[in-house]
Amino acid sequence: MANRQGSYIQSWQIDKEVTFDGITNKYSFKQGDKRIVLVPLTPIQVREDQESLIKESELENEKIKIEKAESGIENDKAEKIERKKTYEVLVVTSDLNNTLPSSIVSLLQDYEDVFSDEIPNGLSPIREFEHQIDLVPDAPLPNKMGPDETKELQCQIEDLLAKDGHEKA
Repeated sequence: MANRQGSYIQSWQIDKEVTFDGITNKYSFKQGDKRIVLVPLTPIQVREDQESLIKESELENEKIKIEKAESGIENDKAEKIERKKTYEVLVVTSDLNNTLPSSIVSLLQDYEDVFSDEIPNGLSPIREFEHQIDLVPDAPLPNKMGPDETKELQCQIEDLLAKDGHEKA
């Protein structure tokens, strides 16, 4: 019985005639007219590679520290500029502008009680939705009343329409 190992072959592996020798752990492929063989690193080469990566990382960290120290002077100047106090002023008057027509002024004064005299600090608190209703076009609106309550409401609406002289739509 032969031991078979299945794997996915990529199209580039077929194009480059890639082969893998599991015993020697070598990959070989064709690049142009040449055959290239990739062999694994020896333990000594792995250690040297890791040491060089660590040194590069340390040098990069030192460069970053030096750049931060040099830019620290510029940051101090920017912070001093930011610390200067600024003020915003919001002026609200209840006097309506005289350039508005008197009909609009009287209309606005009729609805003066709708607007609050006090201006809230910031935005109103965010409230979570308690429910969600998905409306479908041309469908009746969802109703939580029972059939008896619906009939009673319909009768009340018809009575009100009859008193006002409007016809049922």
